[in-house]
Amino acid sequence: MADQTAIQESTQALFCAIADYLGVNKVRQLFDIKKYPTYKTFINNSEIDKIIDQSVNKVSSPGVGLKDMESLLNKDNTWYISSILISKKLIEDITQIDSDFKRIQAPNWSDIFYFRGDKEVMSSIAELFKLANKTAQSKVSKTIPFSNINKWSPADIYFASKEGKDLLLKTLTSVKSKPEGYSFIDLNSLVNKLINKGDLLPLSLKKTTSSVNIVKVNFDRPTELKKIESIDYVRTNDWKLYDIKKPQTRDLQIYFDKNSKDHIKFRHDPSTPAFKGEFISPSNPEARGGSLGDGPLGDIITILDPAFGQKFKKTFKDSDVEFRKQVQKLGAKPSDAYKKKRYDEKRAVLSALYVTNKIFPPIITFLNSDKKRAGKLVRMIYQYVTSRSETSSKFVVAK
Repeated sequence: MADQTAIQESTQALFCAIADYLGVNKVRQLFDIKKYPTYKTFINNSEIDKIIDQSVNKVSSPGVGLKDMESLLNKDNTWYISSILISKKLIEDITQIDSDFKRIQAPNWSDIFYFRGDKEVMSSIAELFKLANKTAQSKVSKTIPFSNINKWSPADIYFASKEGKDLLLKTLTSVKSKPEGYSFIDLNSLVNKLINKGDLLPLSLKKTTSSVNIVKVNFDRPTELKKIESIDYVRTNDWKLYDIKKPQTRDLQIYFDKNSKDHIKFRHDPSTPAFKGEFISPSNPEARGGSLGDGPLGDIITILDPAFGQKFKKTFKDSDVEFRKQVQKLGAKPSDAYKKKRYDEKRAVLSALYVTNKIFPPIITFLNSDKKRAGKLVRMIYQYVTSRSETSSKFVVAK
């Protein structure tokens, strides 16, 4: 069975395909959660019911079928609401992304298909990304490396025409024959060309049950830089060393906007175990933010302060080794629900004592000892976690 994320993303793609067939005017009539508050009421409309199977055929999402999607929609109505709201807003505003997408607004199928995790469009892009990233990593430069494709583009699904799909496959075949020197300049130029022709649209869909905003990212670098330059280091939360007798929060929060509660949260997940830095936006809690691990964070710090960057990497590595040793002493995770809860609590305490107590104090000192440098660090982290680096791709967020 497909995982939940795959089903959720495929479901949103399905509603985009339905909207494509109906056209913008019909969508305004039928994509109405007041008239049709649930998926069952939605498909009871004969105009919708007769095109569901056809719409599924416009979605390429290996391993996910209509049965999976309908199970989600019937069990969790918030995904129905989110899918309705996002697909409606997209078809209404798609020409604001590029005028060549106007054909999607007309009734009947356009030549666009909707891809999620497929072996043609998304696989071709992933392969081209790997080749470009390999070239980038081979060069000596002060740029933030991509640890995964989501930091280049967090697109969950792609709209693509046959022409777009064919050009991606053709390019991949050509580049594979001579991969040397293929760069993000080449890959981003290809994506830009396809977007400008209305043959490709990378979409990052964030779950929402209220209003929807369509945000173009990396389409206008001066606009992105203006946003990035407005970000600065403000403060951290009142983090203190963890004490068993006096438990403290295990998360370190870094605030970067005086007028906002948005922040970057550093935490250690004892269950994985892994270090994570996440972008948190309380103004839109339904929207998941980007994240980074200890590796990319260490690389970013190293750009600003090589000595401290290496120290951070070593401190985390040593802390992680000691944490794992201590967890082993707890024995195997019990199956009993109560004992399992106690086990998780003990593991969380070990995480605080052996990891966050070791790595957070030097980070706080690093931030507060040089506010100008701290501002640079926060801006670099923000660019990385939100996929706004200079070599990131264009994409559209619907949230």
